[in-house]
Amino acid sequence: MNRLTTRNWVRFLLPALLTFALSGCVYDSYDDCFIDHIITVRAYSIAGSTDDQHELTGDEVTEVLLYVFDHNRRFVERIETQIGETLTFSSLMGRNRYLIAWGNTQGSGQMPPDLQPGDPMSMCNVAVATQPRASVVASPNLADVFSGSVVLDGNQLSGDHLLPLYRRTGQMHITGLRFDPAADYTVVVSSTPSILNGDGTNAGSQMVYTPTGKFDEDGRFIVDVFNLVPGDNITVQIIKNNGEQTWTVTQDINNNPIAIKAGQLTQVALRLSDGNILAIFVEVRTWDSVLIIKDW
Repeated sequence: MNRLTTRNWVRFLLPALLTFALSGCVYDSYDDCFIDHIITVRAYSIAGSTDDQHELTGDEVTEVLLYVFDHNRRFVERIETQIGETLTFSSLMGRNRYLIAWGNTQGSGQMPPDLQPGDPMSMCNVAVATQPRASVVASPNLADVFSGSVVLDGNQLSGDHLLPLYRRTGQMHITGLRFDPAADYTVVVSSTPSILNGDGTNAGSQMVYTPTGKFDEDGRFIVDVFNLVPGDNITVQIIKNNGEQTWTVTQDINNNPIAIKAGQLTQVALRLSDGNILAIFVEVRTWDSVLIIKDW
C-alpha cells in the first residue's frame, strides 16, 4: 500500500496552490478563471529583421485603432490607443483572444474597418478610398498606414506582450527627363491591390492612381512621393495632351518588372528619346530617400 508522506503532499499540492494564487481558480473548472495580459503598442518602420528597421514614435503613427476579437475570432470591441501605451486585457482561461491594430487610418485616402459585434476577424481590413476622376479611379491621398496583430494565449497564466505595428504602404517617386515643358502630362499608375488585410496580405481589385506632376526649375517633370498599396508588376502610363500620345512602362531597362514594397520607396526615372519613353532607372530604396536624378 502506498502512503502519501508529508513531502509527497507538499509536492502534490504546491503546483495547485500556485495555480490558485496566480489565477484565482483551479484547473477542473474554468468558468470563472480570468487571465490578465499586458499589451504594449509599438511601431516600426518596416517588417522583418533588416538594417532599415527602426522604432517610430507617436509623431509618425498619430492614432491607433485596436480591434479585439474573442476565441471564435468574432469582433468584440474597438479601442482607441496610441504608440507606447500599455493596456491590460482579461480573458477566460483556455480561450484565446485576438488583437488587430491599425495606425494612421483616419482621413480621406482610406477606410478603416467598421465592424459590428460578431463580425468575423477576416473583415478587419482597410480599403483604399476611391474617387472618380475622368475615366479612371484616383487615390493619390493614401495615408502612411500601419498594422499589427497578436494572439493572447488562453493557456498562459499571465504574460506581457508586444503589439508591433509595421508599415503597410509603399512609396513611388517619378522623374521625367526631356519632357516638353509646353505640353500637359497625366500620370497613371496601376495594378496595385485595393485592400490591406488584417493578416498582413493584400487583396481586392486593381487600383489606379493619378498623382500630379509638374516641371521643376531644371526642366524635369517631377511626380513627388505618393503612397500606394504594395504590389508586383506595376504599370506606369504617361499621357500627353489628353491622349495625343501615350507611353506605357512596366519594367526597367534590364527588363525587371516595377514593384512596390511595403515600407520602401520605388524611384522611377523616365526619359523621352526619339518619341519613346524608357524606364532608365528603377530602384527600391529606403523610405523617403529620394535621389535627385539629372539628365546627361
